[in-house]
Amino acid sequence: MFGIAIWSYSAGNLNALMGAIDGANKICGGSTEYLGFETLYFTDLHPKITDEKLALKQSLKVAVCVKKCPGQDLEEPIECKTNVNVPNCNTPQIKSRRFNSYDYQGYCVPVDISDFTEAERNKWLKLSRNLKRSGLGLALHSFNEQQYMVYLCCALSLVYV
Repeated sequence: MFGIAIWSYSAGNLNALMGAIDGANKICGGSTEYLGFETLYFTDLHPKITDEKLALKQSLKVAVCVKKCPGQDLEEPIECKTNVNVPNCNTPQIKSRRFNSYDYQGYCVPVDISDFTEAERNKWLKLSRNLKRSGLGLALHSFNEQQYMVYLCCALSLVYV
């Protein structure tokens, strides 16, 4: 059992199973083309759409895989894997909507939303609430909550082998 687990981990591609999906339906870090681009960045968190579900779809449509989440230096270029929906990650339009973010389970999320306008803050809260309620959001939250139990079970399997 332990041997199968080691082989599966070394021969498999965990990113293809757990990776985020960009606006062109490509898995971040899931193929050789996307190697090193393992985190999803939303280039537009505040689409001008009032319907919450459509706003979530639009934000996901213009999401790109990045090497690292953009930080505080807003002038630093974003290294991303461009796609049909986002041919350039460093346009003035995208730079104007850029936010300081950190990596959470393969997604770039805002460090602080206090810099957002009230309308943007409300849209982000609605967007994040819809994402959390989606199947993907529930799976990510569940995995984050249970990851230590998985590690413990793996460790216990080594003891009882």
